[in-house]
Amino acid sequence: MYATARSICGNDAAADVVQDVFLRVWRDDRFDPDRASLRTYLLTMTRGVAIDVLRRDVAIRRRDERHGRTDDRALDEADRSLLAREAKERIDEALDRLTSKERAAVTAVYFEHLSHREVARRHCVPEGTIKSRIRLAMLKLRYHLRTLADRPENAPT
Repeated sequence: MYATARSICGNDAAADVVQDVFLRVWRDDRFDPDRASLRTYLLTMTRGVAIDVLRRDVAIRRRDERHGRTDDRALDEADRSLLAREAKERIDEALDRLTSKERAAVTAVYFEHLSHREVARRHCVPEGTIKSRIRLAMLKLRYHLRTLADRPENAPT
């Protein structure tokens, strides 16, 4: 059953197909020994379910292509590194628009993984001040990242 499913819809979906077949057999119990052997019945059901999965996946891919969506799994390593580099550049540009105190607080908390209390001690200010700086900085970052994403050179073609 697994080999049949794998030959039709690939390694990724084969185990799910076999499990689905067994669930259907367990729920429906339509097996008739006068019509076919159990082996034939299971293989026929496996083939049908695998084809259904294959058709569903093709339909999903076509719909996504029609609507301009991409599947992250389809991206190759070069595309992923390019997207990561672009995201890092946008984040760095947005961070540069913060005040030095806001940038220091945000980078300490989010990149150095320090607690608010540790950052407050490092900068010799009350913990509440650090929390306020981080909140204000995050609001500014959200605004700047949206602005950067809406620039004409970033518009989809």
